[in-house]
Amino acid sequence: MHTSNKPTHRSPINFKSKRNRYLFIKYINYLKIPHYINNALCSTPNELEKFINNYNISNPNRDALLDQANDFIYKNLIPLNEFNWLKENQRACNWAWLVLKTANNETIKFRSQPYDNNNIPPISYTSALLYDMIVSGPHPSSTPSRFKAIVEFFDGWDATLEIKYNLIGNLKISWSLISASPINLKWLDKEDTEQCEWAWNYINKNIPTYSVLQPITPKETYHFIYAYLDLWEAHPDTKKIFSLKIKKAWDQKNFRKKQLNKLPLNTYLEEETKIMLDSLAEQRGQKIHETLDWIIKKEFNNFR
Repeated sequence: MHTSNKPTHRSPINFKSKRNRYLFIKYINYLKIPHYINNALCSTPNELEKFINNYNISNPNRDALLDQANDFIYKNLIPLNEFNWLKENQRACNWAWLVLKTANNETIKFRSQPYDNNNIPPISYTSALLYDMIVSGPHPSSTPSRFKAIVEFFDGWDATLEIKYNLIGNLKISWSLISASPINLKWLDKEDTEQCEWAWNYINKNIPTYSVLQPITPKETYHFIYAYLDLWEAHPDTKKIFSLKIKKAWDQKNFRKKQLNKLPLNTYLEEETKIMLDSLAEQRGQKIHETLDWIIKKEFNNFR
């Protein structure tokens, strides 16, 4: 069981906190009182205070309601500093979000048990995704928005505080193991649209992936590539071999592309000329055909 410094004190509800407002609304709706409210109607502290004041007109137990709601919040809210390791690490945040986004209820329950590195189940493709039942709105399109979605998942998840601590703790342990032997595609340029799209398609064709969404921008594609590779349940050696294969495949693609505009040339040179050509190529750090191409273009321009 993961342990942490859990809150033990009670203080008045701070409605300036969006997380507190969210859980207060959840509690009110859980009671199914006539005054059903939603996040949109109480998106600011003033709007929520207005609801509470109106509720006071028909219910003399306003203070009791606030006390009960306060207790509900403290029993469901993990302190924000428990998520610092995600906020401070973009790659970890993207990975953790993808874990939650692709996990069904059974997988989440399993990950919330006392940590066991030798017994992690594969992601299921059939059961309903718990994330979609909790987090509202469109898929986040940036790392900061994914961080907010992670926090929203934990806040809205109907689980005990102990189970929530177990899950966030187990995610942190899992990430420490993944980041100990990370895949680094140093050749991958997040600003290169063609390259990122090619790498993304290559990954989808060659390793098990979780087709829950598609990235929109090249930058997001770049982050998704790493998130999916980090989520891939494979031995570090297998991942290392894969990183070599994808690099080789990209190099071959580039080579074939460069050859499209080139024609073969079979010719003969005197031995002395060949020696001079070899020397020039070495001095220029080029291959022989590159130096020959340079000489011809240079001389051609001189005669123009």
